[in-house]
Amino acid sequence: HSDSILGAQAFPGGGRVVTAGHDHQAIIWNASSGEALQKLRSLDTERLMGVAVLLGGRVVATTGSFGTVIWDVATGREWRVLVDENPTRWQHGIGIRGFPDGERLLTWNYVEAMVWNLTDGALLRRLVSVTGEVSNAALAPGGDYVVTCGNGIVAVWHVDSGLAVHSFGRRGGAQLMNGDLPRPCAVDVVVGRAADPQGLGV
Repeated sequence: HSDSILGAQAFPGGGRVVTAGHDHQAIIWNASSGEALQKLRSLDTERLMGVAVLLGGRVVATTGSFGTVIWDVATGREWRVLVDENPTRWQHGIGIRGFPDGERLLTWNYVEAMVWNLTDGALLRRLVSVTGEVSNAALAPGGDYVVTCGNGIVAVWHVDSGLAVHSFGRRGGAQLMNGDLPRPCAVDVVVGRAADPQGLGV
């Protein structure tokens, strides 16, 4: 890369790593030798912000200024572009994660998180932040819940219904983050009892 790296993920088995960054490209590396094996060059004129390895390593997804692109690793070509037909004022993707089922993709920009069908590129759910900001997001291990954070608030979303089932932070409940510094924030999820929102630990 010729500029900052903003996203990275290992392939299954750990033999390869993919990175994405300000220089508009994702690079697949040999994890042992550090050799660049493949470059996935985005037509995006801005920076790439996130990257995810999907379908057992057969495809890579990148997100950035003009949305999300799915790449076929075997050919190095774009396989699908995820298009939001009713975009918010923020098309700029800042993060991306694959669901455990391998069939869906979670992306987020500064105001909402979105769940996509990987097969046909359809937008399945739009999770709009009640605080007006999404700085980071995470998936519960089973994929039933999404957790977002931003503007001092953490929200837990039920994916199938698209509803926020719980929220907490500086406007109520535990004081988890500095309300004067809404970005950046980090969030992760652990599960105590499967498919039970009371069993989620954030």
